[in-house]
Amino acid sequence: MADNIVHALQNISLHRSGRRRRRRRRPRELYILRGLPGSGKSVLARQIKNNYGQAEIFSTDDYFRDENGHYRFKASLLKRAHKWNQMRAREAMEDGESPIIIDNTNIHLWEMKPYVEMRARNQLEKRCFQITE
Repeated sequence: MADNIVHALQNISLHRSGRRRRRRRRPRELYILRGLPGSGKSVLARQIKNNYGQAEIFSTDDYFRDENGHYRFKASLLKRAHKWNQMRAREAMEDGESPIIIDNTNIHLWEMKPYVEMRARNQLEKRCFQITE
């Protein structure tokens, strides 16, 4: 019986016949914007989004916006706001969304570190823009 199976499998080719074109997938990307408040990060984020059509912008500032869009910053909630934004970005990366834009000041390395670590785990290409006046 084993000889019959080996004989039958000898004629089966594991290679595909003909050439099949592979569609080139665009690499999944993460844009980390960096700059002082008011330097144009959000404007650049919207420009990047417009270029792609479907990009997700994640900003810690969104945590401080009420249902009417009014910004009400509370320094005591900043740590919680950063964690909230990181969680949203992580979920988007895990869901395969691309590009993802992090629109924060990112002045200190500790602010960027979680996003860079998520990028590595989710195999996204990183683009970092530093905005100076």
